[in-house]
Amino acid sequence: MPSTKPIEPDLFEVPTEAPSRLQITGVLIRDAEVRMKAIGADDRPMPVLCLDIRVPGPGDRTVHAEQAYPAASRFAADAQALRFRAGAQVTVAADPRLMRLNLPLVEEIQLLPSHA
Repeated sequence: MPSTKPIEPDLFEVPTEAPSRLQITGVLIRDAEVRMKAIGADDRPMPVLCLDIRVPGPGDRTVHAEQAYPAASRFAADAQALRFRAGAQVTVAADPRLMRLNLPLVEEIQLLPSHA
């Protein structure tokens, strides 16, 4: 049953009450790998399964997806990484509120007058 609470936009005008899961399907552009990453309030190093996925459509966008494992589960993360090889079709699901947009090659950055 849909919520009756009003939806308020956040900074980027995205409703704060978004669907509970965002699913993205595409093709792995390289083999999955496990990296150690500092996560949480205590910056504890944890194994993270990393996938780079080409999503079909205009511009062939690339999505970088990460799945964290408990600190003592590096072996499980490595075993999972062996299953995901370049060219495999995958679907990832995540809470859309955790999505982050990365623009590595911007053409211009301007400081707005209110902050100059």
